[in-house]
Amino acid sequence: MHITSRAGAWVKLLPAILITVLIIITQTGCGEKDPVSKSDFCLDTTCDIKIYDMKTGEVGKILDGAFEEIDKYENLMSKTIEGSDVYKINHAQGQPVEVSKDTLKVIELGIEMGDLSGGMFDITIGKVSSLWNFTGDDPKVPEQADLTEALKTVNYKQIDINDSAVSMKDPQAQLDLGGVAKGYIADRICDYLKNQGVEKAVINLGGNVAVLGEKAKDTPWNIAIERPYSDRTEMMGYVSVKDATVVTSGIYERKFEQDGVLYHHVLDPHTGYPVDTDLEAVTIRAARGNSGFCDGLSTVCLMLGHDKAQALIQTLQEEHPEMKLEAAFIDKNDAMTQTDGMDVKKDE
Repeated sequence: MHITSRAGAWVKLLPAILITVLIIITQTGCGEKDPVSKSDFCLDTTCDIKIYDMKTGEVGKILDGAFEEIDKYENLMSKTIEGSDVYKINHAQGQPVEVSKDTLKVIELGIEMGDLSGGMFDITIGKVSSLWNFTGDDPKVPEQADLTEALKTVNYKQIDINDSAVSMKDPQAQLDLGGVAKGYIADRICDYLKNQGVEKAVINLGGNVAVLGEKAKDTPWNIAIERPYSDRTEMMGYVSVKDATVVTSGIYERKFEQDGVLYHHVLDPHTGYPVDTDLEAVTIRAARGNSGFCDGLSTVCLMLGHDKAQALIQTLQEEHPEMKLEAAFIDKNDAMTQTDGMDVKKDE
């Protein structure tokens, strides 16, 4: 596998396409069962699970159980829920905190993303991210003095792990697992559904999409790509997948404007401000079971910018062929460059 080059013969440019919200084209065909679904607001987003191969009576309890699992993980990894593992670490003043094996895995995944990105992705950015309010009624740029002080606490290499105990060398440092937790949870929900006997399902945790099996015999799931700012009415293309995960990160997802400047939610751990990147969105596709990795990787690529992101994906494809990694990069000229196997089809 190799990455398409902007200058080479492998370039695929789709004008005016931005990958924003991932939508699943789920119309049933002849002989297919209608899906049974459940949606709820959790993980700071709308989560939706659809099951296709079981009767309504059987699937209700399974769906309820899936959302109970989501709640369980959110109660472990949220930085704002009192009593969560992350909350305890952030308020332990540097003392070790015993955490669940799941929280530990997500922290370790965050550290891995820090290494992959050369420190651009940093899960100890919690104190900085807390200064920004991208979803409130009156968002404002934080005071520079506050950012400068908070930045002193940011360095993921200060995280100390001793068996199942986690501590921070800087007692003021705070974890924020938002860049990897949803993907990890999507993987766990896939595991839960498989254990319940589900063979065909779509899990969408706010753009972290994982699919079980195929839609029908020899028929993949079509994950549609929405035109940005179109209120989910314009579809620009789709990727066809089986037993896969598709995850997108974009600088347009949470943002506000102040004094004519647009501020987005992907923060640079070195400056405390939104990262300066030539990309507007990155979508990563991989084999099922890699949603946590793809969640972090999509943000890493967004932060690194086009050329470094392409080089990173190529390296990962060579080192981990079993992951079946593919990617699409959307630049600020509204053009998309994609890897050979991504195969985004235009929605005619």
